[in-house]
Amino acid sequence: MAERSDAELVLEARLGDAEAFGQLVARHWRALVRRTERVVGDHHLAQDVVQEAFVRAHRNLRTLEHNTHFFLWVMRIARNIAVDCVRAERQHPLLELAEPDQIVACDVVSEPAPADSGARERAQEAARVWSAVKSMPERERRLMVLRYARGLSQRQIAEECGLSLGHVKVALHRGRTRLAGLVATFGGAPRQSAARTA
Repeated sequence: MAERSDAELVLEARLGDAEAFGQLVARHWRALVRRTERVVGDHHLAQDVVQEAFVRAHRNLRTLEHNTHFFLWVMRIARNIAVDCVRAERQHPLLELAEPDQIVACDVVSEPAPADSGARERAQEAARVWSAVKSMPERERRLMVLRYARGLSQRQIAEECGLSLGHVKVALHRGRTRLAGLVATFGGAPRQSAARTA
């Protein structure tokens, strides 16, 4: 039996054939990981990025135009995720708007102590950040607290939580993106330098 083309498998996957999409994943996985690793510089992170890219591709499969090559489409998705991860590593994350002791203090102190306007503004900003953190899903919140309140490295978090380093990097990137939106809803837009981490 002749091997089905990507276009045929995409068509069947659109009709709900999970096995067809699985064949697409198996066919292109190694090449995508290899190319993504050139961007992120880490094999495990590249695997997590490609996995996320396939998840997004499956979710948006109906938007794939008929004349678009499936491999190139998923490669673009993976590259966008990879570039976001690299960019986030090079910039200061949003939680660094507040010192760890301020973040912890905001969990137990309802009103910031009287201080000069600059200190008061920083304390209010820290309170908004912490309120946003507490509203995040539990697993995501735990990783953010371990990273920015307890100051653990990404490798230490991976070891403590039993996760791959790549998974932690992707999850923290997602968390920063979610947090940027949540802080805005809690009454304050993030600073420009931090907003770019989203």
